[in-house]
Amino acid sequence: MNAKENKVLKRNRIKTSDGEFIYELENSYELSPVLSEQILLTAKEILLRENVLRQGQIEAIVIGIEECAGKTIEKMYKKKVILTIDDGKGDAEIKKEFGRIGLRQLRIPCNNKLKLIYK
Repeated sequence: MNAKENKVLKRNRIKTSDGEFIYELENSYELSPVLSEQILLTAKEILLRENVLRQGQIEAIVIGIEECAGKTIEKMYKKKVILTIDDGKGDAEIKKEFGRIGLRQLRIPCNNKLKLIYK
């Protein structure tokens, strides 16, 4: 690739939203190209939703179950989860068979298995 093609490639890259963001990180904040790329990837992962929430769902950031007391929230392992408040027909069938408590135990996964199902 010659210098002219490289210059055209750089100009076209800056014309995209990603390129503009990276340009600002590199020039306004004096960050390296590698660090700028990593910040872009992290921002996309956190700020842009790749999956669309269905009706009856909410998104929440939760603390990992393996975390113990004593750490600040900033240092704890966090995970993004989608909670389904009402899954329609599937929830109705489980509620009919196991009741409201059984439905809640089945829908909120935890380390303890739902003993009600195994009886």
